[in-house]
Amino acid sequence: MARFTLILLVLLLAGGCAYQDFDKPLLRNYISDVIYQSPRPPETVRFEVQRFDQMVEMLKRWQAAAGIEEEYAIGGGDTLKLTVLSPGHPELGLTAEVAVAANGSIRCPLVGEVAVGGLTASEASRKLEAAYADGFVRNPQVVLQVVNFLSKRVLVAGSVVRPGVIYLRSNRSTLLEVLLQAGGISSDAGDEVVVTRSPVTMQVAGQPQTYTAPETVTVDLHALLANADLTQNVIVLAGDIVNVQPYRPAKVFVLGYVNNPGGYDIPRRASIGLLDAVAMARGPNASARVDKSVLKRKTAKGQDLYYVDLVRIASAEEADIVVQPGDVLFVGTSATRRFIDGVLSMLGFRTLAPSGTF
Repeated sequence: MARFTLILLVLLLAGGCAYQDFDKPLLRNYISDVIYQSPRPPETVRFEVQRFDQMVEMLKRWQAAAGIEEEYAIGGGDTLKLTVLSPGHPELGLTAEVAVAANGSIRCPLVGEVAVGGLTASEASRKLEAAYADGFVRNPQVVLQVVNFLSKRVLVAGSVVRPGVIYLRSNRSTLLEVLLQAGGISSDAGDEVVVTRSPVTMQVAGQPQTYTAPETVTVDLHALLANADLTQNVIVLAGDIVNVQPYRPAKVFVLGYVNNPGGYDIPRRASIGLLDAVAMARGPNASARVDKSVLKRKTAKGQDLYYVDLVRIASAEEADIVVQPGDVLFVGTSATRRFIDGVLSMLGFRTLAPSGTF
């Protein structure tokens, strides 16, 4: 009989222990009541939610600091309005709309083809005045105006209202101007914008061939809009690709003795603590010992483990620990709870196990 009782106790203890699956030394689970300590991870600053400023207001501030922009340079695809006047001879005046060819030339009445690519409207006007004065119009006055800006293309992709190709109305633009032309950012936009510059040709060391290497810069959109960090309002040039990255929620994983273990999204631009994370997992279950929990956190050196006492945190004896993306919280148990849980489980009364709530 004594042997049978001993075997039964061993089986019950094993059954209770079977619920423990943490990757930490098993011996600690039995003697942790004596040696338990709770070193904390380095303190982190809680995120303070800030209001998004209007993009138009930010743009006004940027333009005020940027000064006067240089005059637009004509390029292939643009459409120009050409007006030629002769003082004293209004009957000799002419008006025409001319398209700029891919090679930067336009075909004008009387004078034929004239190269204007890369010139400003005023520079091209002076060049045309010289062409018309050469045997066509006496003392001509030429007015040239860009009516369709189609030479400076920028591709805007990702989480914007109107993704696609936009056309700059100046030689360069700011990121805010480009985003406004694309209708602004959409509701699913994240906090990063990747701007890729047109590829440049570079010589491969020691080899005759060349390759193209695009230049890429990542902009912190939240810092630009919410924190008024104008250094993030980068210059965008023709041929650039602006990609607004979608929001990808960071997760915290709550495992172990909770009612609904799994991964949970950390609210956007908000700080939550370990107690919030346990609440997301619907709280500890009947076998939990929340004072024996483990926080696993990735660091620059690898991965650190911190033994935390959620009871002390819940009772305000210790400050809560701010959750970081990728954190894994194991809500623990103890030998006593596992033993009781194993007994009740074998008898079919596991739901009667003492609660593990705070």
